[in-house]
Amino acid sequence: MYTIVCMNAKNVTLDELDKRIIQSMSRGVYSYDELAEKLQVTRSTIYRRISRLEEMHIISRQIMGVPDYSQLGLSAIVIGLNIAHEDAAAAADLLVRQDNVKLVWTTYGKHDLIVILVCEKGCEGQAIFDFRKKLAKLRVAVFDISIGFNWNKIDLSPY
Repeated sequence: MYTIVCMNAKNVTLDELDKRIIQSMSRGVYSYDELAEKLQVTRSTIYRRISRLEEMHIISRQIMGVPDYSQLGLSAIVIGLNIAHEDAAAAADLLVRQDNVKLVWTTYGKHDLIVILVCEKGCEGQAIFDFRKKLAKLRVAVFDISIGFNWNKIDLSPY
């Protein structure tokens, strides 16, 4: 997985292919072969361009694995939280230190924080109860929960 890094446009010149690669990468995770086919260039061209974009610090490579928790006898619970603005940093700091919290996103949508909590299958209720207890000192306005979902790669490219 790659992360698009903020850059100072004055110091960098990107051609149309570089921009199309970055746009495609920001819409999903693709192999070099998939990008080459999508952008109608060779795999080696994609490889060279991505290597150059990394060297220029425009993109950064990250490795992230998200397993199918149901295959491991575990449940993944997605929790959306709305937290008082002054408590958001403390909440994020508290959450990332919890053993069963696997991902935390700070967002600008329906929720302030999105949390992925993982627990033994059949223990979801207790995990949610314990999670709520840890957040008791914070002012949580909304606590939305979704249990049991699958990760799927989707193509978000324009029609």
